Amino acid sequence: MQQFPIFLNLAGRKVLVAGGGQALAARLRFLKSADADISVFAEALDPELAALAESGAFNWHSRNAVPSDFENCALAFIGTGDLDMDHRMSGMARATGVTVNVLDRPELSDFIMPAIVERGPVTAAISTGGMSPTLAQIIRREIESILPARTGAIAEFANRFRDVVRAMIPISRARRSFWREALTGPIADEVLAGKTDNAARRLMQKLNRSDAAPNLQGRILIFATAPEISDAVRAALIDVDVIIHDATVTEAMLGCARRDAERIAFSPSISDAELYHRLAALADDSKTIVCLVDPTLEEALRGQARANTQRSNVEMVFDAPIFESSQRLVS
Repeated sequence: MQQFPIFLNLAGRKVLVAGGGQALAARLRFLKSADADISVFAEALDPELAALAESGAFNWHSRNAVPSDFENCALAFIGTGDLDMDHRMSGMARATGVTVNVLDRPELSDFIMPAIVERGPVTAAISTGGMSPTLAQIIRREIESILPARTGAIAEFANRFRDVVRAMIPISRARRSFWREALTGPIADEVLAGKTDNAARRLMQKLNRSDAAPNLQGRILIFATAPEISDAVRAALIDVDVIIHDATVTEAMLGCARRDAERIAFSPSISDAELYHRLAALADDSKTIVCLVDPTLEEALRGQARANTQRSNVEMVFDAPIFESSQRLVS
């Protein structure tokens, strides 16, 4: 990961924009929608920016910025159209500790602007690390085409019931399972159709059923490591509680996992029997474990699974996506 992805709250915070050309209009629209306190420094404004200034979208200073203007700013956006000026402005920002983005100059920037898909409170940001903005836009169009217009309404609906669901289903894995089913089935369909009262009734009925918080079975998904991260591994890592892995696993692969998943590296000297029993012990706590091992050890674990069929509370799956049906080797 070349850049750290972050969503920054800019409401009421000072943001400096240096430049008055049309190329900065998109930045200004985004900043306005984020309710930032925007100051634009430029001797002249493009007609589109002039119209925004007249509407009160930002404060215009008809001069170039000086170092004191950057003080107490949360961010700075630079796009004067003059490389030397951009370089000086970037230096001023950094000298005052302000995080800066220079239009089309990643070497002068602390961050880059992603392609954005917005559905109310739901925002998807796509970045190629500045390598191909066109590719980012292509991916954006793909996401735009599959996200319903009212996707944000589903997030707002879920937020209404977060506290009550957390209180009634305290186990995080069970809660995730509940929400996944609720937000991808008939309840979500009702919300998308604007029938939120019906959706609320359905959700409370589901929550009050005796099976709302299922007696979860421990699950172990074992994958042989490979140079490329497969779609199956990516899918498995989305909902994992614990990752147990050997030294061949890369940070890029581990980075696909839930951020709060526990990571456990095991010693190369561990026996397959010891590793199997360690995995089974973790699964006894009703956790989902993804085990990433070299192909030889994966085959050895298959043998251990066949030899230890007495564990009825553990499901062990080899080389199978987490969301697809798969053979149980321990049942």
